[in-house]
Amino acid sequence: MPDLIIAWEYLTGKCVATDPASRERAEWPPHPGRVFMAMAAAWFETGEDEAEGQALRWLEKLGDPELGLPRVEPVNHREVQTVFVPVNDTKPSSIDKNKIAKRIAELSDEHLTAEASALSEEIDKMAKSSIAMPTILRMILLRRIRDSVELANLRHNLRQKISAVDYKDFVAEAIGTLPQFRNKQPRTFPSVYVGEAPCFLHWPEVPHAELIQHKPALAKLCGEVTRIGHSSSLVRMWVAESAELTGETWVPDDGLADLHLRRFSEGTLAMLDRQFNRRGRERYEQISTRITTLQAEKPAGKGSKERKAEIKAQLDSLRQELDQIDSRDPIRPKLGLWSGYRRKEAESPPAAPHTDFDTDLLILTQEEGPRLPLVSTLAVTQALRGAILSHLGSDIPKWVSGHKPNGEPLRNGNQQLAIIPLPFVGHQHADGHLLGVALVFPGAIPRSERGRVLGRFLVNANREPREISLQLGRIGTITLRKADWAEPRHALRPETWTAHPGGAKLWASVTPVVLDRFPKSDPYQEREAWEEEVKAIVTTACERLGLPAPVEVAVGTTSWHRGSPRAVQKRRRLLGHDDLKGRDAPLGDGFLNFPPKGENGARPQVHACLQFQQAVVGPILLGAGRFLGYGLCKPLWGGDR
Repeated sequence: MPDLIIAWEYLTGKCVATDPASRERAEWPPHPGRVFMAMAAAWFETGEDEAEGQALRWLEKLGDPELGLPRVEPVNHREVQTVFVPVNDTKPSSIDKNKIAKRIAELSDEHLTAEASALSEEIDKMAKSSIAMPTILRMILLRRIRDSVELANLRHNLRQKISAVDYKDFVAEAIGTLPQFRNKQPRTFPSVYVGEAPCFLHWPEVPHAELIQHKPALAKLCGEVTRIGHSSSLVRMWVAESAELTGETWVPDDGLADLHLRRFSEGTLAMLDRQFNRRGRERYEQISTRITTLQAEKPAGKGSKERKAEIKAQLDSLRQELDQIDSRDPIRPKLGLWSGYRRKEAESPPAAPHTDFDTDLLILTQEEGPRLPLVSTLAVTQALRGAILSHLGSDIPKWVSGHKPNGEPLRNGNQQLAIIPLPFVGHQHADGHLLGVALVFPGAIPRSERGRVLGRFLVNANREPREISLQLGRIGTITLRKADWAEPRHALRPETWTAHPGGAKLWASVTPVVLDRFPKSDPYQEREAWEEEVKAIVTTACERLGLPAPVEVAVGTTSWHRGSPRAVQKRRRLLGHDDLKGRDAPLGDGFLNFPPKGENGARPQVHACLQFQQAVVGPILLGAGRFLGYGLCKPLWGGDR
């Protein structure tokens, strides 16, 4: 089946639209619902062509489209400045729009004479809360009514009321209606620089016959769209061809989505029509004008009695119809349906080996709490794992717990959820402090299953990220939150830890690799043999992860990445105090020993550097502590050490 692509470009190079969740943030990417409302607005404003309306209703039935977006870096989000703008005038300041002024202009001299007193009373009611407009209306009325005996008192009263007005108050109120003199309120206009690259709504498969039917009207309607978002967010829109698709692709995802966007669905156009209520207001105005005209009509002479009866019947019918018309002002449209979206990953080169873990890491950033060093990894990952298990209760899938229902551990240990730290390392000024953590999913677990199990733990009912509080004992309490998709910090991007899609040949551990068995050689008396045995253990760990054996392995106590502590904390003996004989104290920073099983001693843990024959894609987690953040490797690009 053919596809349908609606494309648009921002003529000023920037998108000006406010995020519905925060007036301090620009909406990017543009929600499909906003794009549809822009198309609907163009349809309403250009006469509501029937074919275009059918095309919009057809779009409603196509489901959620994919999004094609230019690559917008976080630095392109402009700093939001607060500006003060005049408030919108809630009352009509134009005489041409005033209902009383319209009635005075439309009535004949004879009918105006009969209605003059009633019009004057209406103006008097208005004068209780205003000065300028009632005074102008009195001037207009005085100029229109005839100088007759029966209206002498009315003319006199009008002159008195006009002359009694203090011109200073009149001028002050009149000037106050001008934009530059109105009260000003703070407003923000968040924007993001997009550049010249176009954006797309893409439906990969649509019925061919329906596309042929609606495409001409859809193309015409797209040509009528002038803005998406704020009035300064000017666009050019068109129906594009497949060859025009560029940039990155975002696809609908009901699981653990990277972001949630407002959507449109069947009935959205009708809802927008009801909320705008143009037809109701226009009909109310027509009937009101007709009633005013009939009321002003004073039949006389032959047939007047029949005419009066006819007028009365018409008025009764019109008033009944008027009571049933919804004449309310337009309501700002709000779309209540949201859809999850995730960035579609670029395909890795066919030759690039992958680990058994998924490259799509779920990032959690630290929002509150003390600044934690990397050596606190175990405290954080154990606390987060405990919070997940507590949330799930008794319904814990084996890929989360790592155990079968009977309590036996999984034989294939790579089919288990892992939690890794995300530290600031590998930079000239890196100090190793934690910026967040990530959930690493087994590649065999579908995204829908991940969302079903962990969705409510990570987001609330409104699809907003939940605050996850972790108690870390004496360290304190930290708060984690699902990261924003546009997070600018390098350490909080999945590709930093996976080298996806191209892969990397050289990797080095950030947290120590906990050996899954004890080497037989003595590390002090048989150092070379011990190191060779450790390298063999690390090589086997790579192969178990689904990677080829590295061509070279180096091990040591110091990491190849700047900012990462030693593999094991050094300790020194305390001398000089008899009461402290045999005691020791830590020397410098270093990782705590990974908790041993049973009564066994602590396993050896080392830092490792891996050289592969070809580029491989991570994440690479090695050793016995890989599910709790130990054995985490990061690509080693030039100059890291």
